[in-house]
Amino acid sequence: LESPEEEVVMEREVFIVDPDDQALANVSVKVNTVGIGSQSEKYQRFVQTDEDGKLVLPAHPSDYVLYISEKGFAVKKYRIPARDARRSHLVRMQAAISCIEVKGVIIDGVYNFPVKSVSIRAQSTHSGKQEQTYSNREGTFSLCLEADQTYQLEFAATAYQAKSERLFLNEEEARQQPLKIYLSPKQEQTEVVSSTVLPKVNSSPRQSPAASQAVNQKVEQHFPYHVIVGTFSKKANAEKRLAEAKQLGYQQAHIIQYIDTGMFGVSIGDFPKMTQADDLKRRSKLKAIIKKI
Repeated sequence: LESPEEEVVMEREVFIVDPDDQALANVSVKVNTVGIGSQSEKYQRFVQTDEDGKLVLPAHPSDYVLYISEKGFAVKKYRIPARDARRSHLVRMQAAISCIEVKGVIIDGVYNFPVKSVSIRAQSTHSGKQEQTYSNREGTFSLCLEADQTYQLEFAATAYQAKSERLFLNEEEARQQPLKIYLSPKQEQTEVVSSTVLPKVNSSPRQSPAASQAVNQKVEQHFPYHVIVGTFSKKANAEKRLAEAKQLGYQQAHIIQYIDTGMFGVSIGDFPKMTQADDLKRRSKLKAIIKKI
């Protein structure tokens, strides 16, 4: 008797048909193999089915992995284990499910610049099926989702508060402008001065009354990275630059006085992360530097 291994190392016939069992001719098939004890695939060749929807695979000691693609049908992956004793295999293709491309852009809700590397997850409330992607350097993203379903969209990114949106998707929705999603930066609770940035002051009984008053002032958040578009010795000059910045659209711009030098800096954005400040600096309409305080 021949050993099981000798029996199954043989030529294989694969027949590819549509959902009604009609042969599909000239279907493109990518053929890979997977060695014994390995999970990595090795490319072998591209082949096409004949007029009977058939292709022939030569005898091989490894598993075959086929990737079958044909217009109008969903791409199908089909694996033939090396120890499978069947000579003939029938692969039934499924009609492709039409989808609608959903496009959008993720924007910083405070400083109005695009946010990259945001995770976007869409889950159908009907089937539970999920799709996921990430925003690119321009903050844009796209997902291909089945029509006439309601989706729960989840947006998550480091340094930003998570956000959720509900979307009913149909053909009319697809014709609308791309989605605009505004994310709010996470807030950090600490003690700082609202308009004047000060170093830490020791709780000594000899500290000046002005310093004591400054330390007792509180605001809700402290963002140490500042995008500075001008530093001036006179506050009047800083106010002129501030007005210029606001005319250019930087409505969050404000003046910071440095306690060590007494100079006045004009900031168009304050951030908890250096990378966020650098994004704004690169897009600034004014010459800018980043200052950590």
